[in-house]
Amino acid sequence: VMSTSGAQDRRARRNNQVLSKEEEKEHAADVWKAKGKEIKNYVLHTAIKAVLASNGAWNVCTGVWILTWKWKDGAWCIKARLCIRGFMDRQKQETHKYSPTATRVGQRLLLSMCAIHSWVAKSIDISAAFLQGIPLQDAGTKTGSTRRVWLRPPADCWELLRELKALYGLELPVKGYESHWLWVLLKAVYGLDDAPLLWRKEIGEFLESLGWVVGLLDKCCYYKRRGSGPGAQVKKGELIGFLTLHIDDEGVGGEDGVSEELEEAMIQRYGPVQVQVTLWRHNGHEYEQWWNADGST
Repeated sequence: VMSTSGAQDRRARRNNQVLSKEEEKEHAADVWKAKGKEIKNYVLHTAIKAVLASNGAWNVCTGVWILTWKWKDGAWCIKARLCIRGFMDRQKQETHKYSPTATRVGQRLLLSMCAIHSWVAKSIDISAAFLQGIPLQDAGTKTGSTRRVWLRPPADCWELLRELKALYGLELPVKGYESHWLWVLLKAVYGLDDAPLLWRKEIGEFLESLGWVVGLLDKCCYYKRRGSGPGAQVKKGELIGFLTLHIDDEGVGGEDGVSEELEEAMIQRYGPVQVQVTLWRHNGHEYEQWWNADGST
């Protein structure tokens, strides 16, 4: 038996709530630490490059910090997300934006497969997913022009970068001259319309390289059959795994070793992932998996 519930408790109602200005001041040290973690992600995933501003920077957007509360490991913490003001994007009308997520039917199919085959159902959350999408220069536009975006980040971003300068050998402006510099975006960061699509292309190519096959009726459902593996897709035969995509939150079930193999491959490609089993939240719903004495679920 696998039950779902849309009910939200007090924690869920506060989860993702934006910090007030008073809370930002009260928790200033934690806010700075959270911002530093976000900037480090930008650097680690080669999402930006600091450049001297010039007349050639014709598509400049400003950035903004989004600070929210997050319930993690039994305690509240602060999450900082650096977003671009996408409405300023001068190529906004030219971008390819279609980026589907698994349908409700696809999600129920995952749960049904886990119940039928007595598989463990899991949720795998990939950190900083959009920053790991395909490069922005490979995005293309409807008119065929090259995709280019520059970002004028919030002022404190430069100081955060200086804390990482020695570690990563960054080229940064002299202190006091930051207003003359911009970031050229190498990845589609949070706030750009095509960011979800570029991530969807990346995760799709990754899964197919491991032998997962995309479904015909739902392009965000993938299945794996016995004999599939890196460089080998088997489209007929015994089903050994099923997966759904919901941006950076993937639902997966499979026989022993299948999901574990996928987790390991994801860690090698994308860094640490958060895995939830037994009681987990996915696609806006809460799930709990129960096991019977005979091994059925």
